[in-house]
This record gives sequence, structure tokens and C-alpha cells, in this order.
Amino acid sequence: MSGNTPNMAKEQDAIVHRIMDSAEFLFAQNGFASTSVRDITSAAGCNVASINYYFGSKRDLYERVIDRYLENMRNTRVEAIERVMESDYSLRDLLEGFSRSFLLSLGVTGSKRSTMHLILREFLDPATDESLSERIIASIHEIRDMVISGIQRLYPDADEESLQFCFISLVGQLRHFSHILVERLSSCHTLPPTFNLDNVISHVVEYAHAGIIAVIKEGSLDA
Repeated sequence: MSGNTPNMAKEQDAIVHRIMDSAEFLFAQNGFASTSVRDITSAAGCNVASINYYFGSKRDLYERVIDRYLENMRNTRVEAIERVMESDYSLRDLLEGFSRSFLLSLGVTGSKRSTMHLILREFLDPATDESLSERIIASIHEIRDMVISGIQRLYPDADEESLQFCFISLVGQLRHFSHILVERLSSCHTLPPTFNLDNVISHVVEYAHAGIIAVIKEGSLDA
């Protein structure tokens, strides 16, 4: 009996992951309300009772899916920024590390495209209470503070409020390019062969670098 316990645990973990992966895709494609428990379990290859057994409810499953994504997204970005800041880095190094981790964590290479759509859907049409949106925003703010801290280490006199505007502009560029890259992967739209992840990052970094340096030289927003 005890010899089967590890195998049973592995089997249960596999079921949980299948359910979450299936739910993630279906929630992103159809929305929370239009995705039934039966849709999820059918895609996951398990019985309907599995949702209640492993998660409690469809809503609890939905929050677990988003929490899993937020944790992975946060860890990817934090680790990338920390790696840069552990070395003798430049502003370009910091911007490149953040930009690459930002786009990869959104799934522009294809592995997590559905989750990005899910997060966007949650922002535009929330399926849960405000606490979920607040957790998403809190995660973004944590990364913002890390990036600004990294810039201020290089430029101690840089105005923090001005750098917050710079960060918003940087994220705006990355979000826009992420939509284009994801659209390219999921449709037949044709883009120039040079329009790839590395070239997008290179462009964003140079554009953001020039803007941040200009802002730092000019001083605060009130100057």
C-alpha cells in the first residue's frame, strides 16, 4: 500500500496539471462564464467530479490558473533583473534583461499565448472580485520598483516620478509588440522576416535607453 503512494501522488499531480492547462486554454478562448466544468474535464481527460475534488469549484480553479501564471511571470522577470543587477551592468543591460523576460513571460514564442489572452480578458471583463486584479497590479508594481531601483543605482540623481513615467512607456511598447508577435504566431498575417523577438527587443531597448537618458538629463517633470 505504502509503495503505491508516490505513484498515486504523481498521478494526482498529473491530473491537476492537465486540468489547469485545459482550463487555462478554454478560459482564455471562451471566457469564464462560457466555459463549463464539463468542457474542462473533457479536454483534460478526467471526470466532472475532479474539479470539486482538486479545486473546490470552477471559480477556485480559475483563480488557481491565474495565480500560477502570475507566479511564473513574476519569477521569470525577477530572476532576469536580479541576474543583471548582480553584475557590473549598464542601462542597456537592465533594459534588455527586463524586456526579454517581459516578452517571454507573456508567451510570445508560443508556449503561453493562451494565458496572455486570459490576463487581458480578466482586465477587460473581470470574472472575479477586485482582489484578483489587485494581485495582478501588485505584481507589476513590484517589477516596476525593481527596474527603477536598478536605474537609480546607475543614476542616483534620477527623479523617481520621471522614471515611473519612463517605465510605463517601456511597458506600453512591450505590450504593443507582444500583441503583434502573438498575432503573427496565431494567424496568417505576414510580417517582414526581420520582425522577430531579438530585433524587437533591440529596438525597444535602444528607444527606451534614449528616452530615459534624455529624461535624466532634463531632470524632474516639474523642471
